[in-house]
Amino acid sequence: MSTSSTCIENAIDTTGESQVFEIRLVRHDGTHLWTRIEAFLKQENNGESLCRLAVGDISTGKKMKIELRESEKRLRLALNAAYIGEWEFKIGTGKSWSDTQDE
Repeated sequence: MSTSSTCIENAIDTTGESQVFEIRLVRHDGTHLWTRIEAFLKQENNGESLCRLAVGDISTGKKMKIELRESEKRLRLALNAAYIGEWEFKIGTGKSWSDTQDE
């Protein structure tokens, strides 16, 4: 993760603010792990700067987003192939939206 840590250090040095990154890492067994890394710069009592990282596993959420995008893409292809569309009506506002196919 040396290139990632260099990237984080450079971003913090440049902005002076905490930075958030989403990075896909590879485990020892070859599987992938999506992580969210938030880097904070903290001044120690002796004046030295310390970079603290908060790391979280976001693999499940990333997988769900990818699957949703793929599902939406398949739906769009099916709607286009059938020359049909979709519509939405908001009862509270009376506003509607449609994506119908013109013949």
